[in-house]
Amino acid sequence: MTIAVTALLGGIACGSATGGWVVEHASAAVGYAVTAAVAAVTLMMSLTGPVLRRACPAGLPFPIAVPLPDRDTRIGSR
Repeated sequence: MTIAVTALLGGIACGSATGGWVVEHASAAVGYAVTAAVAAVTLMMSLTGPVLRRACPAGLPFPIAVPLPDRDTRIGSR
């Protein structure tokens, strides 16, 4: 739980720093747009993460096309 809270607070800090930088270098409207776009991307990543994790074989960082066996090949399965 501590790691999750730390990641959440770190993301908030980085997001507000990036939003402030964009406001200073572009405009307030662009700063809000960048913040909303990053929030939307983060939402999509959080929603598709479990789906991608199920599609990945263990140890691979990304899904690849792997032929699945016709039956369960684990030891002791029937």
